[in-house]
Amino acid sequence: MSSLSPAHDAILIGSGHNALVCGAYLARAGWRTLVLERSERPGGAVMSAEITRPGFVHDLFATNMNLFLGSPVAGELGPELERHGLVYAHSPRPFANVFPDERALRVHQGVAETLAELERHDPQDAVGWRGLDRLYERLSPALFALYGSRLDGRSIATVVAQQLRTLGADGTRELMRLLLTSTREFAEGHLHSREAHALLACWGMHLDFGPDVSGGAMFPFLEAFTDMRVGISLVRGGASRLVQALIALGSARGMEMRTDAESHG
Repeated sequence: MSSLSPAHDAILIGSGHNALVCGAYLARAGWRTLVLERSERPGGAVMSAEITRPGFVHDLFATNMNLFLGSPVAGELGPELERHGLVYAHSPRPFANVFPDERALRVHQGVAETLAELERHDPQDAVGWRGLDRLYERLSPALFALYGSRLDGRSIATVVAQQLRTLGADGTRELMRLLLTSTREFAEGHLHSREAHALLACWGMHLDFGPDVSGGAMFPFLEAFTDMRVGISLVRGGASRLVQALIALGSARGMEMRTDAESHG
């Protein structure tokens, strides 16, 4: 590693999308940037491949790009990424679970459509979902403010202070409860059927949060109820197209990407 240092201003270990975004920004700022990835393909958990039949591309891990698409990064780099081939596909049917008894339960883009589906499945689920939707309206501004904040301590502290003042004592208690709750506790506390519980649990598993992991409820809560409002956005041609576009953007500004590259301290 020391032999590389004189030729580079920054060396990033790993090529997940966060590292590639960082590398692209550093390269745009004129830094001589190197990204090292020990695997043969860059992208980390943002990867797609033909794993079933030729011509059918599947996202292997990350698939829903709503949070990225709504981020400051997409707002700033979006036009450049589009020039490098990034195109989104949108669906008003964001996700569904299929069960062994051949039933399915869906979340639609639209509160009324989703509630109608839940009402047909189990009226108690519809009641609970309405309550969660009201909770989303109260808490989502604070959660998205935290998601969009800079990661230095001062910025996070400023955002937290602002949001706690807005939420007040009752809202702060609701937020703290959500941040500490597991997916199972959250789902069973608001929804009646096991099938409805699974609508939240699947998004916890998506981030490797098992049903009983404390703090696992926040992402499923945000994902399910955001999808109900905006649908789902996928990368046309597979999630790896996002990785390719980020690398192309950085490379156009001088970023160097190396795969099969072990790094040692």
